[in-house]
Amino acid sequence: MRPLLTFLKGPGVIIPVLIVFFVAFYFIRHRHEAAAVAAAAAAKNTPAKTLGNVNPERRTVQPGSQTLRETVPGNVIVPATSNLPDTDAPVVRATPTPVPVVTHAAATPPPRLPKLIQSYSTQAPAPLSISPPKLFAPTGTLIKCSLVLTVDSSSLQTPVLAEITEDVWENKKLIIPAGTLAYGFAGKGHVRDRIDVSGTWDLIFKDGREYQIRGLALDREKDANGAGFGLTDGSAGIKGQILESDEYGDLKIFLATAIGAVANNSLSTTNQGFGNSVTNSAQNVPLQGAQAVLDRYARRIEESQQGDGTYVRVSAGTEFYIFPLNVVEPQLASVAGLAQGSKPKNSWDLTRDAYDAQQADEAARRAPTAEDAQRQLVQGALQQREAAMQQVQAYLDARKKNTASIPSNDPSSYSVPLPAR
Repeated sequence: MRPLLTFLKGPGVIIPVLIVFFVAFYFIRHRHEAAAVAAAAAAKNTPAKTLGNVNPERRTVQPGSQTLRETVPGNVIVPATSNLPDTDAPVVRATPTPVPVVTHAAATPPPRLPKLIQSYSTQAPAPLSISPPKLFAPTGTLIKCSLVLTVDSSSLQTPVLAEITEDVWENKKLIIPAGTLAYGFAGKGHVRDRIDVSGTWDLIFKDGREYQIRGLALDREKDANGAGFGLTDGSAGIKGQILESDEYGDLKIFLATAIGAVANNSLSTTNQGFGNSVTNSAQNVPLQGAQAVLDRYARRIEESQQGDGTYVRVSAGTEFYIFPLNVVEPQLASVAGLAQGSKPKNSWDLTRDAYDAQQADEAARRAPTAEDAQRQLVQGALQQREAAMQQVQAYLDARKKNTASIPSNDPSSYSVPLPAR
């Protein structure tokens, strides 16, 4: 074992290693040379191809003749082909295949950011307007009437029922036909020999429809011959006859006052130096009592005479006028006066009431509520977010166009406040 180790450590081991290396190098080189000879032999057996001609080794190309050439579109060689016979005839030049031109479609713009706020505007209400009535009688058109029932002045509310005696015409149109009933209410008391009938008059047509107007009752008086008008024709109130509820009232007051004075003078008096004074005696007691009773009775009769002691009576058949205080529009007549709401209103009043009611409803709908306050808060936040999105959109548009109109604000620094909960 030791002799072998001594040999390996000595210089004699280098010679076998060199011999092995040279033998391996020889075999590798010989193999590469054999492969190169085989490749050269294969290339020699393959016919050569000249670029630009079709089979140049098989025919002769004359000067001026056309030849087919290979095309090189896009650095790719495409061999030319020909169906011509193998002759010396001129070769027709092949039309090269056109190279399709690729056009780039316009880039689709990025979608616009949606709007978060839908704004709207409330139109102003239309002005109040009304068309003039086609059938009417102007204010102050006298309506001739005749009492159906006798009317006495009183402190109570007294109805006045009358009948229209003549047709009322205006612009050759019949406004109120004769025979229409009219009723109102007399005022309390009387003024001289007149009864005041003013306020609302209800006209009842023959078909049962009712129409209300505001008007005054005026006296209608003819002259002595009955052909013209009297002196008080057209004066306010319906003229009647003054009557007394107690025709002996004045006499009763006179007698009571006289008897009281006699009783007062019959009292016995005593002179006390400063004047006479009634003596407290049994004789004066009945006289003093009679005097007090008679004075009170006289005052009571006087008060009754001043109140309902006198009154005015207007008998049935008395003629008078109704003076309308508003335009008469018979087309508003309806059953029970429902079209007017049982009030003396004309077309203008009804239109204005409807307009005011509509405005009141709209105002009630527009009145702010808790939900409206919350909605306004959210809308304010959305408006701020909308403004931020518009800035972002402007930034994107400017960047797309490569212009210098990019806003100085950094979109990453936008802060959109959210609504408070």
